[in-house]
Amino acid sequence: QADYVAMKMSGFKSSPIGVDSNGLGLGLAQRLNQLGFKVIPIKGSNKSTSMDKDRHFKFFNVRSEMWWKLRERLFEGNFAIPLMDRLYPELASPRYEIVNDNVIRITSQDEIRKAEGMSGGSPDGANSIMYALRALQLMHNKMRIV
Repeated sequence: QADYVAMKMSGFKSSPIGVDSNGLGLGLAQRLNQLGFKVIPIKGSNKSTSMDKDRHFKFFNVRSEMWWKLRERLFEGNFAIPLMDRLYPELASPRYEIVNDNVIRITSQDEIRKAEGMSGGSPDGANSIMYALRALQLMHNKMRIV
């Protein structure tokens, strides 16, 4: 995977790459760092400290936050994505529930695969968009703090 990412990102080494740093993604992040890319490790299972744009809901974890924030951007209409047939079902596949006093919990990857009959694994395209947006957000926050 690192070779594929390196090939696609050649010429963009200074651009941040958001990588799921849980499990297998940790090795990918380490290899991309070795190749000189700017890797932003993101753990979807970490606790989120954010709220939705209306400040009514908290998030179960960072992964739930990323899905919800992507949803908000798409509903606002100020965010364009490539027109890929595969991407639309992926973006619509997660479901959410409200748990524990206004906390949004997005369905797990396993629940998404089961509900949508995705035999090829998880919604990788949608996940890529979420991780890219999160990396940009973290870079922006870091630049504002300095």
